[in-house]
Amino acid sequence: MAGGLDVDQLRTFVAIDDLGGFGRAADALGLSQPTVSQHVRRLEGAIGRPLVRRAGRGSALTADGRRLLVEARRILAVHDDALERLAVARPRTLVVGTAEVLPAAALRVLAEGLRDAHPDIDLVVRVEPTAHLLGRIGHEVVDLAVLLDVDDAVAGRAIGRLPLRWVGHVDAARASGVRLVGYDETPGLRQKALRLLADAGRPVEMSAEAASLGGVVEALRAGLGVALVPDAGGDGLPTAPGLPEPGDAVVRLSGRLAHEGGIADTVAALLGAVLVRLSAGGPPRPA
Repeated sequence: MAGGLDVDQLRTFVAIDDLGGFGRAADALGLSQPTVSQHVRRLEGAIGRPLVRRAGRGSALTADGRRLLVEARRILAVHDDALERLAVARPRTLVVGTAEVLPAAALRVLAEGLRDAHPDIDLVVRVEPTAHLLGRIGHEVVDLAVLLDVDDAVAGRAIGRLPLRWVGHVDAARASGVRLVGYDETPGLRQKALRLLADAGRPVEMSAEAASLGGVVEALRAGLGVALVPDAGGDGLPTAPGLPEPGDAVVRLSGRLAHEGGIADTVAALLGAVLVRLSAGGPPRPA
């Protein structure tokens, strides 16, 4: 090993894996993307081997990166436990889960706004499909979660609405039968798509399935069909014409802090303003 391991750099490395990318880790940690990249390069210098490789449009951990991830989690757990035993004053950790359908600008608004309003907390943001977050709420892995409720399938405090839209290859939508790309990780989304098409008398052929929104987007870009997705802006996908009006979905707060004041009210106010702009067709700009 060429050098020591820095705790802050390890925390960044773990956040990249937890949140699914450099950009989301940067937003959640309040760092710039160049700083996140620099943390990884310095860890690679310390280890003496590459930790991250390109994978399509994204990135993936190398075998050495996966080994470091295991050790990083262990080091951080021991480090944080030692501080707690030594009674070192540390900010209270708040874990906020957000559905992966929220745009990056909304995550930035959330992270920056929470840190400004509650400087006493140490914020960790987890970006995952709604179905995953529901399980984490049950196990109290997250303190508060921002979830998408498509069809009254999710309990929680309503804070706004997010439009839905049909996207995908135009030819697929014009055919007598609709080739549908299914997305199972947002409760009720597939069922609503099927019901809307059935009510409109449109035959359906399931052409692809995906367990993440990123998988749906890749299937659509490959021209495999159409999908019903939240209109979070910025995905670059064409709206599929000639399909039933999809309406919108409710965005809810869930978890043990959902109905308390303070932090939950801050989250509701921050994201509520973003959702109003999205519903009006405006950009989800940072506040």
